[in-house]
Amino acid sequence: MSIAGIEKVREAETKAAQIKKTSEEAAAQIIADGKKESKVLLEDAEKKGTETYKAAIAFAEAKAEESYQKKIDSEAVLCEQLKASARENLMQAASAIVGKVVGTYGND
Repeated sequence: MSIAGIEKVREAETKAAQIKKTSEEAAAQIIADGKKESKVLLEDAEKKGTETYKAAIAFAEAKAEESYQKKIDSEAVLCEQLKASARENLMQAASAIVGKVVGTYGND
């Protein structure tokens, strides 16, 4: 092989080494960029997941409070009805007791 041929081979090897180095640097940059992007995507997903979770909890709490309040209101109405009924029965019971006492002890 001639000196010109050897020099061409060396130039080709040098060029190949430069191309390989540039490719490795580009690949490393692509990998680094990919890691950064995946980190950002993961953080966004976690943030959205947390927001969704908080919204779901808030919704469930609101529904539970609404259901609780409806039940309390319903029971309060029943309580008032029972109190009204008890007042009527109390008056009848008092009259019966007074009648019994007066009837029993009033004739002595």
